Amino acid sequence: MVNQKKEESSTLGIISIVCGLIGIFTTGFILGLIGLILGIIAWRKKEIKVLYIIGITTSIIAFITSTMFWASIGILGIIGLIF
Repeated sequence: MVNQKKEESSTLGIISIVCGLIGIFTTGFILGLIGLILGIIAWRKKEIKVLYIIGITTSIIAFITSTMFWASIGILGIIGLIF
């Protein structure tokens, strides 16, 4: 019997990182959520640990910063400082 070593995949972890990083600078609410879900799936599939940890972290940062950004835009719009 041949001993076959299972290769660790890193695809979902990398996609999670990319979604998180792009989400920080653009639509973090959507991409942060997608990156977070993909990071959790990568964690469950036992992918490379460093990649999914970075992906989850950047996705959470993207999600939080976009929420704060849009909330501040809404508050400033209510006050009448913009638009």
